[in-house]
Amino acid sequence: ESYNLANEINARAKTKYDTKNKLHEKKLLKLWELLMPDEVLQNRYGEQWTKIGFQGKDPSTDFRGMGMLALDDLVYYAKNHPKSARHALSCSYHPIS
Repeated sequence: ESYNLANEINARAKTKYDTKNKLHEKKLLKLWELLMPDEVLQNRYGEQWTKIGFQGKDPSTDFRGMGMLALDDLVYYAKNHPKSARHALSCSYHPIS
């Protein structure tokens, strides 16, 4: 059983984010909704994404290292621990020195 879990995790990490995959895009937009419920996302590509920690205008490029596993984990965390996820996001705006 643990072998299957490890294989599944590795497979998700190797699954590249695909902007043409509607499920990938839907999951990315869900992450925005979960972390920024009071702010409407103006465009799929834009500076707004930096508000939730992405490096640039296209957040899909940030998943190159861990593939869909990274997005799956972020959505899981934001969905199942919303207060903690938003608190972590808030702390990223004002890091403790």
